Amino acid sequence: MRIKFVNKDSELKFVFEEDCKELGIKATDKNPDVILCAKKSEEEGFSLEREGKNACITYCTKVDFSRGILHLASGKKHVKQKSSFKEFGYMLDVSRNGVGNIETVKKLIRVYSLMGYNLFGLYMEDTLCIDDEPYFGYMRGAYTKEELREINDYGKKLGVEVRPYLELLAHLNQLVNYVDYKPFFDCTDILLVGDERTYALIEKIIKRCTECFDTKVFHIGLDEAYLVGRGKYLDLNGYEDKTTVMSKHIYRIKEICDKYDLKLQMWGDMYFKKAYGYVDAKGAQTEYDIPEGIELVYWAYENQDKERYDKNFVSFKNMFGDRITFAGGAKKWSGFVPCNRFSMKVGKASIDSSKENNIESYLVTGWGDDGAECSPFSTLPCLFADSQYNYVGELNDKDLFETLTGMKFDDFIAVDNPDFRGDDTKNSNATKYLLYCDPMYGVFDSIIPDKFSEFYAKTAKKLKEIGSKAGGYKYVFNTLINLCDLLSNKADFSVRLHKAYYAKDSKKLTELSEEITTIIQKIRTFEKSVQKQWMTDYKPFGYEIQNIRLGGLANRFRYVQKKLYAYLKGQISSIEELDAKQVKAGLLWRSDSDIDKAVINNWGVIVSNCVVL
Repeated sequence: MRIKFVNKDSELKFVFEEDCKELGIKATDKNPDVILCAKKSEEEGFSLEREGKNACITYCTKVDFSRGILHLASGKKHVKQKSSFKEFGYMLDVSRNGVGNIETVKKLIRVYSLMGYNLFGLYMEDTLCIDDEPYFGYMRGAYTKEELREINDYGKKLGVEVRPYLELLAHLNQLVNYVDYKPFFDCTDILLVGDERTYALIEKIIKRCTECFDTKVFHIGLDEAYLVGRGKYLDLNGYEDKTTVMSKHIYRIKEICDKYDLKLQMWGDMYFKKAYGYVDAKGAQTEYDIPEGIELVYWAYENQDKERYDKNFVSFKNMFGDRITFAGGAKKWSGFVPCNRFSMKVGKASIDSSKENNIESYLVTGWGDDGAECSPFSTLPCLFADSQYNYVGELNDKDLFETLTGMKFDDFIAVDNPDFRGDDTKNSNATKYLLYCDPMYGVFDSIIPDKFSEFYAKTAKKLKEIGSKAGGYKYVFNTLINLCDLLSNKADFSVRLHKAYYAKDSKKLTELSEEITTIIQKIRTFEKSVQKQWMTDYKPFGYEIQNIRLGGLANRFRYVQKKLYAYLKGQISSIEELDAKQVKAGLLWRSDSDIDKAVINNWGVIVSNCVVL
């Protein structure tokens, strides 16, 4: 499509040109297919009207204009829509080793603004550079002041608010490693409440962010600090209820932030979970001392039941009034494979409930637990679906997705397939624990279905067909293709190895020993695709973890091959690791028998029953 944009407004022209680049549209004055004008309006949302070659987008915000451009590029002629939320955002985790490079972050902002997202968050624990704090994000790809400013300014030009998501109590697990920060901590990764050194550090963080971001809304974290007040604080002050300790800390943070005229948000689980465990509590009264003006975020990433959200909103509003926002998730934090289909059902339920309960701010989180193995672009189907649930209430107009990505929605969502077997009420990360579990011990053998490797062979073939049409996202598919190809040998290798060993089947053991050569080569091929994906999406820091994990897996197979060779040659009479009695898999979070429900996302737990860290 060739579009002539007749408006002279330089700011809107920048948005138009960035949108055109993303959508593959040619902005031109010569022989246009469409002559486009834009009209600013105070009415929320946008409308698109096209007659013949002439089109007009009436818009309230720049993001409204961008969503109008997406509809125009998709061939729509008469559209009128508005967001159900004042804030509709996405948060990218850049603290679990994968720190999005500047081009990745800009592309995400651009793509999501076209979908209608007007907020973009960066979750930074220590991955921002702080003056006089050299260990902050040290060798972790921490963003410089200039980089954060560049991200902020780019988002601002597109009408997207870029917001820092900080951790000002717990989750500072990397700083714990440095002796310089030992005095700052209560226990585990939780800061010492009441200590002036803690608040001096917090003010440095806040001050740096005010220098980098234009937003006046900061998210200060404060989640999952379940042992707060139970370590050094207890020794110094005696026992106090957690919420009392929390309140002291929040008031001190607010005192600092008031100097910079900031509005604050915090995760709400320390209060919500303590009071009611995220279940119905009609009639509950506000009973916690939290400063006025701080919003609490109710977060939930697994629940597909709208009624449960409805009940919880009633409970939370009874406790905290209208200062409740919501955060859901597009799951990409359980390995190399996303869970779009599962997360879409979660998104539908939570968005519908948030609308009915007059929630003004809705956030989709993109965490990166245990190494950020999954590409941030792998959840585009879920983010698109959530945008449709927001604007029109249902997943329709999938042609918009194809206009945006160059791929059909139903093709792109095949990125789920390595961990999806037909039931979108379940989510699993079998690809991760079957990849990394020890090839001799087979601690997950009891839940592996018969001939499970065949599933991965078929999935690799299907992904290869789709991936050939993936354009700029081909590298995402290649990683998953090579993962499935590897698992077509690796997934049930231990099952086959134990069976052959117990049967004293020398022929089969010889075949397995020879197969290891193929597996090692496939590990190398997979590692190359992981490296390509990482270097495309992220800064190079953090990739060493993937390098070490996959290199260790290959080396472990070399050891197994050596042991099999020695056994087959009669150099050893038995293999002690295979003689050890296997027991039923007992590490699973959700089920000890259903591989489609089992989620284990800690490499250190998966790789060995011995101490890793």
